[in-house]
Amino acid sequence: MYIALILAVVNMLLGCVPHVSSIKDHPKTVNTEPEYFSKNSVTMELSNASRTAVLGADIYRPKQAVAPKSLVIMIPGSGNVSRDGEVTGDGIDNYPEKIFMYEAWAKALSNQGLWVLSFDKRTCQASHNPICNNNSTKDIDASGIRALADDLDEVFLYAQKKLSPEKIVLFSTSQGAQVIALSSALKQVHGVVLISPILDDLPAALTNGLLAAAEGKNQWQNMTLKNRAESMRSFFDSLKRGDFLQTAQARGASVKFWHSWIDAAKETKKLFAGVKVPVLVQTAKHDPFAVRGKAGPLRHLEYDDVDRNFVVNGAAYGKAVQDVVKFINR
Repeated sequence: MYIALILAVVNMLLGCVPHVSSIKDHPKTVNTEPEYFSKNSVTMELSNASRTAVLGADIYRPKQAVAPKSLVIMIPGSGNVSRDGEVTGDGIDNYPEKIFMYEAWAKALSNQGLWVLSFDKRTCQASHNPICNNNSTKDIDASGIRALADDLDEVFLYAQKKLSPEKIVLFSTSQGAQVIALSSALKQVHGVVLISPILDDLPAALTNGLLAAAEGKNQWQNMTLKNRAESMRSFFDSLKRGDFLQTAQARGASVKFWHSWIDAAKETKKLFAGVKVPVLVQTAKHDPFAVRGKAGPLRHLEYDDVDRNFVVNGAAYGKAVQDVVKFINR
């Protein structure tokens, strides 16, 4: 399930290759950064009226923790990603091998004295990554993106009970902005960090991003990107016209999920502003999908020499890491 979603949408948001390959197909990029933390893998049992699930997670414990005890919860973004945050490209060009964005950021933040909890997205099945469990996604099909926000709320409660942090910061990318915005946990945290988020019009962000990326490319690349943009525009137009039954699957996700994501994206900035939780937005200057001067009340930092995933040679981008640490320790 959701394989086609990876091919169509996450290809733009997270840069997937044009086939779904096992995580074993690509070795991890070597990160030679010193490590000043320990990592433990755990499982979290989730249960509500709509579903039961078992999610895998990694907890990074710094060897020299800052005071007060601060925990960063990493919420999965777009695609069927595991706790490691596997990414195959920047949305336009593929990498020579996969990078592991959440793992890289978790290591970097833990090296700075922060606790980190990173967990598998429930749509990540063992077929996507063998470290993921085969959980039901029927409630995600039926109720849309809010079901992922419910998952976050239970992970938040788990973290409070098991780790007893004095402050918690939520961290995510792309689609994760909507998951956080719809969660109850948002009202209880010290802050939010969003890497390359979608903050308003989802169809426009995807289609216009592809068209912007086409400029300056060679003739074949230009044509390919424009065709992808037109295909995506046609899909969103069909959704808007109601060409699909609500119970139908389209591009790997339920029509209900698509509508819920589009609606939530439009309300994201308002939802964040309504709870007055500090939010740091980080974007890459040359990312064609990035927010451009539209973060509203959110603090927005832009970086010139990195792409939208903020990972360089297997490690989280240093300047962005330092800005996040300052934001959390303020």
